[in-house]
Amino acid sequence: ERQNFLHFYCFFITHKQMLRELQQCEEYKQFVSHEVNSYKKTIDLTEEIQKENERLRKQLEQREQKRQAEVEAIKKAAEKREREFQAQVEQKRQAEIAALEQAAAQRERELNAQIEKHERELEAIKQAAEKREQELKSQIENLKKHYNTNPNNPVISSSKQKPKSEEVVSHIFRNINVNDIINFGNYPQGKQGELLSLEWRVLAVENNRALIITDKLIDYKKYNEKYNDVTWENCSLRIWMNNEFLSSAFSTDQQKRIAVVTIQNPNNPKYDTKGGVATQDKVFALSIPETIKYFSSYNDRKAILTDYLQKAGLHKGNNSDFYWLRSPGSLSARAAQVDNDGITDRMGRYVTEKIAVRPAMWIIL
Repeated sequence: ERQNFLHFYCFFITHKQMLRELQQCEEYKQFVSHEVNSYKKTIDLTEEIQKENERLRKQLEQREQKRQAEVEAIKKAAEKREREFQAQVEQKRQAEIAALEQAAAQRERELNAQIEKHERELEAIKQAAEKREQELKSQIENLKKHYNTNPNNPVISSSKQKPKSEEVVSHIFRNINVNDIINFGNYPQGKQGELLSLEWRVLAVENNRALIITDKLIDYKKYNEKYNDVTWENCSLRIWMNNEFLSSAFSTDQQKRIAVVTIQNPNNPKYDTKGGVATQDKVFALSIPETIKYFSSYNDRKAILTDYLQKAGLHKGNNSDFYWLRSPGSLSARAAQVDNDGITDRMGRYVTEKIAVRPAMWIIL
C-alpha cells in the first residue's frame, strides 16, 4: 500500500507538475499570441504610418511644386515689371535727351546766327576798309599823275599805275562776273530723271580761274558710308565727287577745264574739331569759313532742290534742304552743314545721315 501510495503520490505530483507546466505553456501561448497580435498591430501601424508618410510626402511635393510655380510666376511678373519700368525710364530719358538736343540745337542755331551776323559785320568792315584803302591809293595815284604831268614838278618821277586785273579772262566763259549763273556739265535733274545742263553760280573770279558752286542741290549722299571718326581727306563723299560725279557729269574736254586745287581743311571754328590735312581736289564741298566769305546772307546761302529731288519728296519743306559742308562738326563723327534756312550749322549731323550735296570747283578761264 505504501508503495502504491508512493506511486500515486509521484503520479499526483507529476500530474500536478504537468498541469502547472501545461498552464505555463498555455500562458506562454497566450503571451506569444498576444505578442504576435501586438507585432501584427505594429506591422499594420507601420504600414499605416508609411502610407501616411507617403501621403504627406506627396502633399509636400504638390505644395512644393505649387510654391515653385508661384515663385516662378512672381519672378516673371517682377521681371516683366522691371522691363516695363526700364522701358519707361529709357523712354523718359530719350524724351529728355531729345528735348535737350532740340534745345541745344535751337541755341546752337541762335548762336550761329549771332556769330554769322558778327562775321558779316566784320567782313563788311573789312570790305569798307579795303574800299577806303583803294580810294586812298587811287587818290595817291592821281596825285602822282598830277605831279608827273606838271612840268614845274621835278620831285616825283613818272610811274605807271598797274592795270586793274579783269574779273574774267577766258575764251570759254567770257564776261562772267560774281553771282552770274553759267551752264557746265549735265546731271539728272528733270522730274523723270532726265539729263539737264548743270547751272553753276559764280562765287569768285581770280587769277584766271573762277570758283563756282551748283545753283541747286543735285543729289542726296552720306558724308561717309561708315559711322566713325572721319575727315574730308578720307570720307566717301569726297570719293564720290571726284570720281563718279566728275566722270558722269562732265565730258573729257570739260574735265580738263576743272582745276586741281589744294583744299585747306581748317578745324571747326567753334568746337576745334580737327579738319585734317590739306587735299588735292577737283570737286569739293565748301568749308564753314568759305560759306561766310562767299555768301552775304542766310537767304543767299540757301539752295533749292532740282525737280527730280523735289518729286522724290525727301526735302524738309519749301523745296530747300540741308546740304553738307566739308568741315567737321562738333565731333569727328559729325560734319558741318547748311540748314534749309541758310544758317551754317557748326554742330552738324552724324556722317552716316543722308542729306543734299552742293558741289563746288575752280574752273580754268
